[in-house]
Amino acid sequence: MNKNIEVALIGDGLMGHGLALVHAMGGHKVKMQDISNDPL
Repeated sequence: MNKNIEVALIGDGLMGHGLALVHAMGGHKVKMQDISNDPL
């Protein structure tokens, strides 16, 4: 499996933090964007 995958999450929402965590733990580079910095 290719470990050089970058994941972009737009909107933290209800599932965003979980998706970011799972992908980061899998060794992927994760970038998150939201309308405000509070959820990030």
